[in-house]
Amino acid sequence: MPAGIITGKGQEADSGDDRLLELYWNRAAVKKELAGLRRERYDLLEKLREQAAEAAHVQEQYAALQDLLANADTAATAIAHFQLRALWQQCATRISEFVGEVAEKQMRREQEHLQRDFRQRRARRVAEVGPLLEALQLEVADHVERARALERLLLEMPVWRWRKRRALKQQLAVILASQRLREAELEELVHTQAGIEAEVEPPYAGLSGESRRLLNLAALALAQELVLFFEEHDLARRARAAMSEDVRNADFGTREEAQRLSRVIDERMAKLMAHRQLSSAVKRRTDALRARVEYRRDEDVVPLARSLEHIARDPLLPDDGRVQVNVLAEEYWNIHAALR
Repeated sequence: MPAGIITGKGQEADSGDDRLLELYWNRAAVKKELAGLRRERYDLLEKLREQAAEAAHVQEQYAALQDLLANADTAATAIAHFQLRALWQQCATRISEFVGEVAEKQMRREQEHLQRDFRQRRARRVAEVGPLLEALQLEVADHVERARALERLLLEMPVWRWRKRRALKQQLAVILASQRLREAELEELVHTQAGIEAEVEPPYAGLSGESRRLLNLAALALAQELVLFFEEHDLARRARAAMSEDVRNADFGTREEAQRLSRVIDERMAKLMAHRQLSSAVKRRTDALRARVEYRRDEDVVPLARSLEHIARDPLLPDDGRVQVNVLAEEYWNIHAALR
C-alpha cells in the first residue's frame, strides 16, 4: 500500500479524535454552566420565597396595627409601646454618635501625637549624624591640605634628592589612601543623613488599645447614666421589653394609664434633650469604672460583664445606692454595637 495513503488515513483518524475530545469538553463546559444556572435559579427562588414571607409578615403586622389603632383603648397602648421603642432607639443613637465623635477626636489626637513624635525622633537622628558628618568633613579637608603641601614640596625638591623624594611620595600615598577612605565614609554618612531626612511617617494603624478601652468605658458610663435617667416609672426596663415583644402583646393597664405613661415618656425625653450636665456625669462615671472594672486578658478592650453587675447611683460613692442592671450583659441601648 502506498505510504501516502497510510499517512492520510492516520491524519484523518487523529483529526476525528480531536473533534471528539473538543465535543466532550464543550459538553462538560455546557453541563457545568447549566448546573451553575440551576443553582442561581434555586437561590433566586429562595430569596423570592423569603421576600414573600417577609411581605406577608409585614402585611399581617400592618393589619394588626390598624385593628389596634381603630380601638381607643388599644391605640393608647400601641402609642406607648412605640414611644418606648423610640426611646430605646434614641438612646442607642445617642451612645453611637457619642462614641463616634469621641473616637474621631481621639484619633486626631493620636495621629497628631504620632506625627510629632516621629518628627522629633527623626530630627534627633539627623542631629546625631551632624557632628559625625562635620568631623569627617574636617578630616577630609585636613588630608587634602596635607596632600597638597607634600605635592608642593615634591615639585620644589631637586631630582637628585631621590631618597627624600621617595619618602615624601610614600607619605603622600598613605595620606591619599586615608583621604579616599574618609571620603567614602563621608559619602556613606551623607546618604544615611539623606535617608533619615527622606523617611515618611508610617500609616496610622487606628486607635490604640488604651484609647479603645477608655472609649468603651465612656460608652458604658453613658449607658448607665441613661438607665438611671429613665429609671423613673421603670422606663428603661419597659423600653427594653418593648424592643423584643410584639405590640399586640403590650399591656400598660387601662387607657388612662397608657396615656399617662405616654406623657411621662414625652416629659423625660424632653428633659434629656435639655440635660446640660450629662457630659460631666459621664466623665465622673468613666473615671470610677476605670478604677474598678476587670478584663479577662491584658489585650482586651471590653471589660468583663461581671464587673458591671450593678450601677452606682453616685459613682464616687458606689456603696451608697445601687441599681441592679448590667448594661453590658443585658445589652442595654444596643451597647455592643457601639463598642470599639
